[in-house]
Amino acid sequence: MRIKLFITIILFCLFNKSWSQEILIKGKIIDYQSLFPMEHTEIWFDKDNHCVADNNGDFEIRISDLTSNDTLKINYLSYYDLFITNIPNDKPIVDLGEIPMFVYITGHSMATFNCRFWNIRCKIKEKKYWKRENKRIENYYKEMDKIISYFTYIFRKQTYKIDNHVIDLSKPSDD
Repeated sequence: MRIKLFITIILFCLFNKSWSQEILIKGKIIDYQSLFPMEHTEIWFDKDNHCVADNNGDFEIRISDLTSNDTLKINYLSYYDLFITNIPNDKPIVDLGEIPMFVYITGHSMATFNCRFWNIRCKIKEKKYWKRENKRIENYYKEMDKIISYFTYIFRKQTYKIDNHVIDLSKPSDD
């Protein structure tokens, strides 16, 4: 009885391992404006599986059992997070090519007015300043969202739009 159980467990492990396919996902992270590689960018597949791009912006991450529900998250300090969904698992190596990252930081002002409570003129000036500054930041984010929405990503000779910081590889654009 124990021998049958032992053989069953061994066969199950071998069978299970043979059907689980490990896929290598690789690519290069670049800044969308300068086209310079972005070193030390973090690429996450899940909370336990991640890697960091090298000095040339190149990365490789091995993934077991890739499904269409899985998402690759790419992040870098002061850049928008980028998500890639529906990565095909039809080949053992998936080369995502050059992946653009978009600047998020606006250069927030560090102005301080130090108005005394009786100095109404200073408080009005401060209020106007911060209103202008908030408007500038709001316009910056709107402009960046517009740039990102017009940007196209090319994968396997097809173009894809970036929608809400997501590249869905199951939905090529009509361009």
